[in-house]
Amino acid sequence: GDDQTRGALRYVDEQFPGAFFQDRGVDYVTVAGAAVQGEGDFERGTREKEAWISYRRLVGRGDVAGDGIVPLENAHLDGALQVTLPDAKHSIGTPEEWYGAEAVIDKWLPQVTFRLALQSAL
Repeated sequence: GDDQTRGALRYVDEQFPGAFFQDRGVDYVTVAGAAVQGEGDFERGTREKEAWISYRRLVGRGDVAGDGIVPLENAHLDGALQVTLPDAKHSIGTPEEWYGAEAVIDKWLPQVTFRLALQSAL
């Protein structure tokens, strides 16, 4: 069956791979978390086991790093500036560690802002 994206991830990857519109002036930055290592031997309901299940659906193996929902290898686009945050998690259920938390935004926003400034200077 489909993964939790209901096939959207596969469709976008097939139709618009990598930094697809970069040649049209679109600059890409991907931000990914690596806080959760998937572990198949852990008990159901643990963060590591749930990550393992999610990662396995998306990339065929669960023993990889990611943000608890999306494995690193799915999070980054080829050709994009890739920002990996070792402690970031996907879920808003971890309010101090998800991408929208103020402390986490402070880690990725400067890189995005710098990239936008470079693009504007061209």
